[in-house]
Amino acid sequence: MKNYLYIGIGGAFGAVCRLLITRLWPSTGTVFPFGTLACNLVGCVLLGYLTYALFPRMSEQVKLMITTGFIGAFTTLSTFSMETVILLENGRTLLAFAYVVTSLIGGMGFVWLGSRLAGHDKHRGDRSNG
Repeated sequence: MKNYLYIGIGGAFGAVCRLLITRLWPSTGTVFPFGTLACNLVGCVLLGYLTYALFPRMSEQVKLMITTGFIGAFTTLSTFSMETVILLENGRTLLAFAYVVTSLIGGMGFVWLGSRLAGHDKHRGDRSNG
């Protein structure tokens, strides 16, 4: 039961942060959904960084609060998918393709960046263990 509370707290903060960012860059009435893209890429870099920099020293409850709660509410596949379909329905096929490619390749790149910012290097081993 305690885990659900941690996830709920993280989710509340993640959802509010996502709302703030998407209000700064609304996708309604614009050509490209920058707000959703920003949330997804920031979430990727956060997850990549935290996985190697802080998670080895955190409790399972705090990890759940951050990953499933905060990052889960902050990032969104459903909105990404809906915005892609809307772009396609509006005849913006090239823009939809650019959005999908930027989101996926950018997401992986930002996870990699976050892991490097945390000092993780697969050739030297996981530096979080000392």
